[in-house]
Amino acid sequence: MVLHWCNLWEQFGQEYGGSETDKNFKKKFILVRQQVLAIYLNGKVK
Repeated sequence: MVLHWCNLWEQFGQEYGGSETDKNFKKKFILVRQQVLAIYLNGKVK
């Protein structure tokens, strides 16, 4: 399954405000993804 950033933002990023909402969401999402993958070792994410 392929998920694009715009789809992820539409579902999870609505609370991010400011002039660069998509960039702010992407930065935070990447950090959280790293934390999740540290626990869920079999996660397949590119």
